[in-house]
This record gives sequence, C-alpha cells and structure tokens, in this order.
Amino acid sequence: MIGVAIKRLGLPVGDVLASPFCRTMETARLIFGRAVSTPTVRGGPASGVAPERYAGLRQLLSSPPPSGTDLAIVSHGNPFRAVTDEPYLAEGEAAVIRPLGAAGFRIVARISKDGWDSLGAP
Repeated sequence: MIGVAIKRLGLPVGDVLASPFCRTMETARLIFGRAVSTPTVRGGPASGVAPERYAGLRQLLSSPPPSGTDLAIVSHGNPFRAVTDEPYLAEGEAAVIRPLGAAGFRIVARISKDGWDSLGAP
C-alpha cells in the first residue's frame, strides 16, 4: 500500500538504500521494487555506542540527493533513534528528512503506515 501511495503521489525516488538484513531488503523491494544493500544504514544499538558508529548515516542524511530525486532508506528503529534523539519509528512509519549539508539535517515530517492515503488528497 505504501508503494502504491508513493507512485500515486509521483515522488521522484532515486536511490533506494536498505540495511543488508533480510526484512529491510524485502520491505524496500515491496515498496520501491528495488534496493541496494548498504551497511551504512544497518541496525545496531541506539545508545552507548561510539560516535563514529553512525557517522556514515549522519553524513548520508546531511547530503542532498541528486537534483530532482528523493533518496529512500529502509532501515531499523535504532539507527534513526541514535542519530535524531527522536522516538523510534513505528513499524512501517517513514521520516522525511531535509539535508542541510554541513549543518546536518532536519526532520520535516513523520508519516505513519496508514497516513500515506491522506497525502495529496484534494
């Protein structure tokens, strides 16, 4: 249902990155039809880790995707929690991130798994 809503909205999805674990790869393929396995977005503990554990993810979220495209990341709750200090994403929930370059990134919205249908509605 999420994939259908994304197509209906005409979101220009470019790269689709997923944690290399089976569930995230399967979810990415179900939603977007494709995925690239990327250790940078893999799961791990949300707290008590060395700062460099999620440095690659912070850099990825801070870097704008190619012009005219959106980057999709399918991962786990722990990396999101570790780099944002926000509550965990619920199952199927998405966070919309605005990359700010050297200033990092900002969370623009959170979309529940059931919230996609209301987007773009007249």
